[in-house]
Amino acid sequence: MIQKIHALMLKNIKTTTKLAFMLAIPMLGLIYLATTITLDKLNVVRQMNTLQTFSEITVKSSALIHELQKERGISAGLTSSNSNKLFSNLQKQRLKTDNAIQKLSVIDFDNINVSNKLRLLISEENINKKRHTIDNSYISFQQQIIYYSDL
Repeated sequence: MIQKIHALMLKNIKTTTKLAFMLAIPMLGLIYLATTITLDKLNVVRQMNTLQTFSEITVKSSALIHELQKERGISAGLTSSNSNKLFSNLQKQRLKTDNAIQKLSVIDFDNINVSNKLRLLISEENINKKRHTIDNSYISFQQQIIYYSDL
């Protein structure tokens, strides 16, 4: 009896409607898969962008560290020798260090998790204050080494 009712119901439905019902489930499955794959690919793109930013930070930070190490060496030599012969070399090195800081500061740190301590350490104001104390011999050789090592 139930089969007869189903057969009669299906008999009254147009062929195009039957075809639409048969294709609806596979189409919904395809839409689900396409959406899932697209979202996964979007996540990969975001991760790759973050990785690219971190790679850029690593390269520019490494260059800054190198320039700071050279500045530390010249500063230490200037302080320990009590001679102004190295002062012009120190000024040239500070320009190179400032250039490395500038290259690092153009990176948008707001989109990644970078501590405020790092931002403060590489701030131009902070570095210029320390340079002033070094130039005027307000800081000992040991304090200079500690400052540059921390930086």
